Amino acid sequence: MLDFKATSLNITKASFTLAGWGLLLLLAGCINQWFELKTDFVLLLWVGVTVLGVLAQLAGMANGLGLNLLAWLFVIAAGWVFTYYVTKFENGVHADLYGDLAGVWLILLGIGYVACIFQLDRRFALIAALHFVAGALLELSARGIVSLEFLDSYSSLVFGLVAGVPLLVAALPFWYAEAQPEPQSQSQPAVYHPETNFPETNY
Repeated sequence: MLDFKATSLNITKASFTLAGWGLLLLLAGCINQWFELKTDFVLLLWVGVTVLGVLAQLAGMANGLGLNLLAWLFVIAAGWVFTYYVTKFENGVHADLYGDLAGVWLILLGIGYVACIFQLDRRFALIAALHFVAGALLELSARGIVSLEFLDSYSSLVFGLVAGVPLLVAALPFWYAEAQPEPQSQSQPAVYHPETNFPETNY
């Protein structure tokens, strides 16, 4: 799966950190959904999740993956600029955009997974597509273009599920397994019977 020449990926550390990141995303989404917390506390919670996400990238770093890390740093920075604009800029005057946060973040995370497609494994295309579709639906619903009451009511939960569960899958060891070559069939050796001197071939 890893097609670059010199690999220094620590599978155990990468799997553990990815799983931790996925669990925190899922947990943070649930907390956002069912608990009414102060904005500052919610932002602090997501800062912690973001820091762990960056650590997950660093823990799983391998030679030749610099562009992958840069892509993730870009989308994370863009997401936090938008989050600050919605929640804090001019004392929260743009709070009407709060419903867009989940959709925008999922779309940005999908862009991050696109980098994984080219530098890690094509299976990340499924995760990227899931983020793009879910993010687009959340945005369409938040903007009132397509009325989906469930997404409007449970946007934080949907974000936690879409962003967290795929990371738990990506943390499984089989994502890092090297492709095994298919065994080549070998013909069975001929067996000679001394009575007839004719070969008998086993198939």
